[in-house]
Amino acid sequence: FHRPVMPGERITARAELESVTAGFQVGGVDYVVKPFQADEVRSRVATHLRLNRLTRELREKNLALEARTVELSAEIARRRQVETALEQADATLTAISGLEAERWDLSGLIGSSPAIRKLIADIRQLQQFAHTSVLILGESGTGKELVARAVHHDSARAKGPFVPVNCVAIPTELAESMLFGHVKGAFTGATADRRGYFELAHGGTLFLDEIGDMPAALQVKLLRVLEDGCVTPVGASQPRKVDVRIIAATNADLDARITAGTFRADLYFRLARYVVSTPALRERPEDVPLLATHF
Repeated sequence: FHRPVMPGERITARAELESVTAGFQVGGVDYVVKPFQADEVRSRVATHLRLNRLTRELREKNLALEARTVELSAEIARRRQVETALEQADATLTAISGLEAERWDLSGLIGSSPAIRKLIADIRQLQQFAHTSVLILGESGTGKELVARAVHHDSARAKGPFVPVNCVAIPTELAESMLFGHVKGAFTGATADRRGYFELAHGGTLFLDEIGDMPAALQVKLLRVLEDGCVTPVGASQPRKVDVRIIAATNADLDARITAGTFRADLYFRLARYVVSTPALRERPEDVPLLATHF
């Protein structure tokens, strides 16, 4: 019997050893010496059909395994690229921290309107309370990050890092790792321990921009950190204490999102210990000449 069937195969009554050898050389897998029993032939045929089926299934599984291996290799390469980019970003952040300290003070807030005067008064008050969480509300382009940096600049945390994080830009699958860190081997591509944004901001300020767009699952984990002041890196068994001031910002209507169930009310109240609103330029037209002169 041959598997697969080869051209020129034949059944022969010859039992010589050279005939058997020749049969195997052209692809034979078994032989029956005549005279044979029908039951024996049927049994052997069934066996080889079963072996053929199992071989085909094994080949298909091997192909699927090879394809999955290629996918995993690509995922590992992608995660390594992300890790490298994050390490470079951390290094850049450290390098420019001294320059940032010289740029982001109250002198960056240009204007004399009542809205700006109130904003400056709020910032000065917040500079005196280095542990108070702050929520900055305002439209895009109204200077929410400028306000956050000014709050940090002249506070007791000024010598610590200011770490800005755009919540919208965090990849969902890496969000927990980027915020809280991970240990080596925690997931595919985690080739070394890495500190998250909370640990990078230890002793300073963590600015969470676009907080209104943070995924619901991550909101729960953020709330836990705000409650106990500890982070647990992905893959770690023990939490780590962090001393971080949280300043969050959003242009979203959080009241509406709380009502819709897309933003947690308990997280809102943790973040909004003090609420600051950044006015749009149309609300302070008297500042336009001052801004034009400045720029």
